[in-house]
Amino acid sequence: MKNCLTILSLLLTLTVTVLAQDKAPKLVIESLEHNFGKVKEGQKISHTFQLKNEGTADLLIEDVAPS
Repeated sequence: MKNCLTILSLLLTLTVTVLAQDKAPKLVIESLEHNFGKVKEGQKISHTFQLKNEGTADLLIEDVAPS
């Protein structure tokens, strides 16, 4: 009986661990870079990167920096 409870407890712990991993954000970026080609000095340019959260938890983007 004690072995049965130990096994049941272990299975329950593993199940909770696996289910907890499903509740995470998943960032998907369509393209990681963009080439503007030749740009004249002083010309204003911009590009919008498409970001998508395909996870089940909120995705928080706290900092963004150009490279």
